Amino acid sequence: MWEGGLYEGDDQARLAIFEHAGLAECPPAYIDLELAAYQRSANVRQKVHLVVDHPSAVRKQTTQLVLSSHDFSTRPLDLHARMEAMNVALLSAW
Repeated sequence: MWEGGLYEGDDQARLAIFEHAGLAECPPAYIDLELAAYQRSANVRQKVHLVVDHPSAVRKQTTQLVLSSHDFSTRPLDLHARMEAMNVALLSAW
């Protein structure tokens, strides 16, 4: 379980689910992954980029990537700086 989510499997099983969904005939519009999981593993990033539309993507996809980060105790003082450091199309914070 990560950051309050209910998923109990490991990263490999989760990546297999993402790959299956992303390559389906009708892929999802979005795949949501914790930022911490994305940042900690080059393998995770590579596998995710196989199924989402991203500058590092192997092929053009329609599925977009949502990277989420949750801190239920406080709002990080450098939140905006962290977000601006990510080269993304859309930023959102509460």
